[in-house]
Amino acid sequence: ISLGLQSCDDEILKQIGRRHTFAQARQAVRQLQQAGLTNISCDLIYSLPRQTRAQWKKTLKDVLSLNIPHCSLYALTIEEHSEFGRTGQRPLDEDTEASMYFEAVRVLTAAGYQHYEISNFAKPGYASRHNLHYWNYDDFYGVGLGASGKLSSFRYDNTCNFQEYFKGNWIGETIELSRRDQMFEMVMMNLRTAWGLSLADFEQKFGLPLSEVYPDAVQKGIRQGWLRMTENRLMPTEAGMALLNTVLEEFLD
Repeated sequence: ISLGLQSCDDEILKQIGRRHTFAQARQAVRQLQQAGLTNISCDLIYSLPRQTRAQWKKTLKDVLSLNIPHCSLYALTIEEHSEFGRTGQRPLDEDTEASMYFEAVRVLTAAGYQHYEISNFAKPGYASRHNLHYWNYDDFYGVGLGASGKLSSFRYDNTCNFQEYFKGNWIGETIELSRRDQMFEMVMMNLRTAWGLSLADFEQKFGLPLSEVYPDAVQKGIRQGWLRMTENRLMPTEAGMALLNTVLEEFLD
């Protein structure tokens, strides 16, 4: 069970248009646990407009009180045509956002959660098996209107048109990925995780070692303290996970 908690602060929940309170969320968790559904995750959002670091720290403390094994954290992004976009709302400044992220890493890891992916924390044995397929760069099906999928060297988006979909014309757009695209996407997805990219898997898939395809990017990442390499894997450091977009820019042609 995954719950869209977003915040444990009722004032924040009201500001972002959520209709539940933290007391209701806590009651929902307790009812699930009493029913035997203990594999529970919650989603939290940070860098919300006017959110303070003190409010964020309290939300983290309150989440720990729920005794659930998985938590996902997402910095606010505002789409142009969303409610926040139309009303001119903005996330917090980058420094405050970064401090909130590192505060979450500190609090959750100290409480026994493994920071196994940029935005995800889990007690041992509770990493999301579903999402790991994306991060391992496996193929997946997109089912339903507007869904996306990947099969071998193709990505596709299903149509958002009801009439076309129910006629059986499911796929609206197909994108063929070049070999170089696939190399970059495999690096990008795997480096989201704490255990990073298998060098053997990369070479088996593409017939070339990673160090030959991306020599400069790998060496710069290691020098900057963003990446570390063992005999078998290329992995992000905590700093590298926080700055992954910057790290990945080095892998782009």
